[in-house]
Amino acid sequence: MTIEDSKKIEDYIKYLGNLRAKGLGFGNLYEGYSEVPVSMKWVEEYADPN
Repeated sequence: MTIEDSKKIEDYIKYLGNLRAKGLGFGNLYEGYSEVPVSMKWVEEYADPN
């Protein structure tokens, strides 16, 4: 795994952390990660059960 790949995964995990925290009624845990990172938008297409 490259450093770039690790950064992409880290960004996505931070986005998911913010998403879950928001769902529980808390604020963002990580600034700047309120939307799906551009490099990981493809994951959302496969993760959406609809």
